[in-house]
Amino acid sequence: MLVLYSAGLVNVWVAVFNMIPIPPLDGSVLFERLWGFTVDASRPSLRIEPQFPVGWQRATVRGVRIGSGRADVQWTPAAISVTWSGPGLLEVALTRTTGTVGAGRTTSFDAGP
Repeated sequence: MLVLYSAGLVNVWVAVFNMIPIPPLDGSVLFERLWGFTVDASRPSLRIEPQFPVGWQRATVRGVRIGSGRADVQWTPAAISVTWSGPGLLEVALTRTTGTVGAGRTTSFDAGP
């Protein structure tokens, strides 16, 4: 009975520990390396340098906070689409191109080689 109690106590401790957002233990490093996001909330701007594994066909992330707005980003090997829900314009920079996305709009950028 003591063994079950101890195992349950350890399980609760690990569950609480896993809820604490401590980079890199929270998975943020993996996310940052896959997407290659660099955010500047003061401008607002978003740099995207994705490094997805060969064979991936699409990836989507929603609600990336940039200053007082949020961006949704969809990646395919050929294009990256950004939807901006903040005020004014969002500057977007990719490896080979740059542009802007207006408030409430979606803009696609060429992501091909």
